[in-house]
Amino acid sequence: MKQVSVNEKAGITFSSAIKSFLRQDPDIILIGEIRDEETALLAIRAAQTGHLLLSSLHTNNAIGSIARLRDLGVANYLLASTLSCVIAQRLVRKLCPMCKVKIKISPKKEKELGLNGNIIYKKKGCESCFDTGYRGRIAVAEILELSNKMRSLIEEGKSTMYLENQMIDEGVLTLKQSISDLIQAGITDDEEFYRVSYD
Repeated sequence: MKQVSVNEKAGITFSSAIKSFLRQDPDIILIGEIRDEETALLAIRAAQTGHLLLSSLHTNNAIGSIARLRDLGVANYLLASTLSCVIAQRLVRKLCPMCKVKIKISPKKEKELGLNGNIIYKKKGCESCFDTGYRGRIAVAEILELSNKMRSLIEEGKSTMYLENQMIDEGVLTLKQSISDLIQAGITDDEEFYRVSYD
């Protein structure tokens, strides 16, 4: 494993580091975060050479990553040909099992939360959770493996809303759906649904 810290004063630019890595024929390249156009384009160029490249972006969901890369100047045809999987993840607070309480919710709220039933658990607070109502966290993820259909839609420049609908049609479990499942199971509450869904 090789790691390089970018230090422009020492002559180690991001561009030169990526070019150097590509000459070493790595199995996997990890870029901490794609923040600007130069990084995005270099990452895409590295992926085009057949290298597995992993990185992170700050977006609200998986489809948001496609929009962000477009905003950074990556052409649709490059996205369609190089992206293979996009994962969006969040940490959701777990209700304290010692003090959580059952409540009945309205049909409107049940629909809003995407639940099948009007009973959910809410936080209360006790000595065990230091009166927060929560103990621990659990990860929720939205995993989008790009199908041929999705690649075609990206290449055509379809909107993020269109892509999100396609993702749902393909059976991808969204972050909201994952959190709804946790609410249904009594693991978390509606506050976490709103916090994560509208973050």
